[in-house]
Order: sequence, then C-alpha cells, then structure tokens
Amino acid sequence: MLRTFEKLFHEENIYLFDTPHERIRPGALVIEGQVVQHLTDIKGFFEGTPHLSEPLPASTKLQNLSTTVSGGGGIGAGLPGIASVELVARHSREVTVTVVGVVQRYLYEGSTILGEPALIEAADWCHLANRARDILDFSPFYEKMQRRRWGLPSPREVDIAESLVYIQRIEFKFHTDTDISADVQVAQLADVKAGLKIDYDGRTSLTWENDGRIPFGFTPVRYAWQGLKGRLELVAN
Repeated sequence: MLRTFEKLFHEENIYLFDTPHERIRPGALVIEGQVVQHLTDIKGFFEGTPHLSEPLPASTKLQNLSTTVSGGGGIGAGLPGIASVELVARHSREVTVTVVGVVQRYLYEGSTILGEPALIEAADWCHLANRARDILDFSPFYEKMQRRRWGLPSPREVDIAESLVYIQRIEFKFHTDTDISADVQVAQLADVKAGLKIDYDGRTSLTWENDGRIPFGFTPVRYAWQGLKGRLELVAN
C-alpha cells in the first residue's frame, strides 16, 4: 500500500522498512529495508546518552496523501500485520487509502545554546561512525560502508537511519459488494488484542491510529568513503 507513495517518499529522502515494528530506533543500521543492528546497542559508540526526540512535522507534501488501489493481497505492505486491513483487501474491488500526519523523530544528546534538544543529524552520524570504526560490534558494518566510494556510483550497502518517519493515522475506505462487517469486527478484535488501535465504523471504513508508535520508514545518512582522507564523509542527497 505505501509502495504507491514510494516515489514521493524518495523525493523527500524517505525509505521504507520491509517489516516495521515499534522497537526500531533512530541510529538503526539498515540493509535492503531490514534493520540489522542498532547503534544504540553498541557500547562506546556514543559520547554520552542519546534520547528520543519529540515528533517533528515532516515535509508538508506528505501531510495528507490519498490514493485508490485495487483489492487483493499486498495492500498492507509496509505496515505491521493488520488482520482487518488484510481481510478488507481480500474482499474488496478497491480500497481508498488516506495517510494523515507524517512526523519524524531523531535521537538527541544535550541541548543547543537556545535550550532546544541537540539533534544527532547526518554529519554527527558520520563523525560517530569514524570515531567508532574499530569497535568490535561495529567494525564489520564500517567495512561495508567503505564500499560507497566518493565520486563514484556505488551500492547502498548499509544505511544509518538518521530519523524515523511515522504516520499518525491511516484511513481505509473499502468498496465491496459483499457484507463482511461481521468478519471485519472479529478481525478488528484480533488487531486490538495485538496492540493495534483499529476503529471500524461498522460499514465501509477502517482507521488505524498509529499515534507515532510504529515507524514505516527512515531518512538515511548519505555518506561516502573518502579514500584520501581515510574516513566517511557526508555527501549531498
């Protein structure tokens, strides 16, 4: 489902997780959409103790997105397993999907001179990665990160998630000739039991209230290996 917005997300430097879940944190190392390590779990990586920032509004282009997709499997792609959405997708000709409220969260250490959280941003991640290059739990990833060569086409081998991107609410309006309301109510109860907040109007609309809990994507740090200087450096998106 979110894949239909993928081009727009990429224009805003946002990439999707394959299997989003609420345990993902900024500073995740991501390979092909899968989180393979959290830098917050590596002892000695940070100079202090990082904290998770409050949600910040993402690009205004992303605040209210809507599309209609054909029914069938795959509508829930990029979301946690939502039984009621998967049921609706199987039994509907089309599903109209509306995304409301996209926000980002960063890690921060300390405060700026203005008293605001000092966000750990792209250049900071490059500095921390270079500083921690010999830490045992990180060095294999650092070696892979060196493959992204300065000034040359190179693969996106390993990404560092600078920020996580969340959707506050997704609305699903389904178009079907079959009365599936009883089945949707049963699936909704299963979702609620799984910790997902799903509202159903009893007819043709479902709403997933995420409340900034489960990230669907991330903004990557764009770096490259500067061989002459022997370090990773930030490059333009």
